[in-house]
Amino acid sequence: MWTILPKVELDNFLQTHPKLQRHDGGYFLHDDGEYIFLPRHFVTSYPFDRYIVHIDEAFKAETIDIEFTGELRPEQKPAVNTFINEYQTHNFTSGILQARPGFGKTVSGAYLTCTLKQKTLIILDNSKLLEQWVDAYKTFTTLTEDDIGIIQGKKFESDKPVA
Repeated sequence: MWTILPKVELDNFLQTHPKLQRHDGGYFLHDDGEYIFLPRHFVTSYPFDRYIVHIDEAFKAETIDIEFTGELRPEQKPAVNTFINEYQTHNFTSGILQARPGFGKTVSGAYLTCTLKQKTLIILDNSKLLEQWVDAYKTFTTLTEDDIGIIQGKKFESDKPVA
């Protein structure tokens, strides 16, 4: 599902949701000059009658060849099992794993990629976390550094199993 805002409607949108003004567009996924692409389900959290909502029911994630070479800790198993159950029951193709620092979200995410065997996009907000995720995939999966794409600045390697 895509939530798209025609750029000519941005001022009206911000008047409807003034608390978003202070974020200065930090929630935009992409701005092509004519349209602003917003996060999935933004339409639910911030209703606006001039969104363009596109639902692509035919989307099928690309299958990848990857194996998990590590072992989950006991406290990680219920979290990943809940995610896998939702995926299998409702065919969800995305999710957010929220847990305390030190829980092992990075390793749990790598495990989920290996279990679901689907091309994966990981969104991070700093370079240190990027390094941790790359290291986790190299350590706990059969992927090599060449299998991990980076999308940062002018670098756009989206043709890899994990980016």
